[in-house]
Amino acid sequence: TGDIVVNIQCPATVNRNNDAGHCYATINVDDLGLPTVLSGCYVVGFTRERSDGEPFSSPYPVGTTTVTWKAVDGFGNVLKTCTQDVVVTDNEKPVITLPTVAASYNADDGLCQSSLSFPATAQDNCGLAYLKYYINYGTGSQTEISFSYDFPVGTTTVTAEAGDIHGNVNTSSFDVVVVDNKVPVLNVIN
Repeated sequence: TGDIVVNIQCPATVNRNNDAGHCYATINVDDLGLPTVLSGCYVVGFTRERSDGEPFSSPYPVGTTTVTWKAVDGFGNVLKTCTQDVVVTDNEKPVITLPTVAASYNADDGLCQSSLSFPATAQDNCGLAYLKYYINYGTGSQTEISFSYDFPVGTTTVTAEAGDIHGNVNTSSFDVVVVDNKVPVLNVIN
């Protein structure tokens, strides 16, 4: 007798965005589909296994999870295997909470600036990679700053930029106004 030739084709890749606020996607098992038998008459069913070892009803993490499908005969013998990818993309930007900033601040004694600190906070569904602060954001003179920062007299726009572990970036800005409230001192020379 000759070898039994069985050919199967796995279902197409399943692409999903993450569930809102989570680092995974909930995917209905039926959305995976089933392999197609291209040739061979001894296939009676399929088994499947996730590369992460989780049950098929569990959410799929951000990234690629491979499903290995096995065509089996009536005795449980594996006749052919194929793979299908489930790709979950994190499309959520970090959420930035800006600090409370007063309408204005007085310059430090004897200076035309005020040393101030305004840390923001940021959260992300999958993990925050960084939170940075800039002045002149998006211009040729963009400068990263840290706190405390010497804000000059006038209005300075601070932009907080948060990035997550999957490359999503969000920004939010606030203004810091420093006023020169010192009365000039006139020195008279005799």
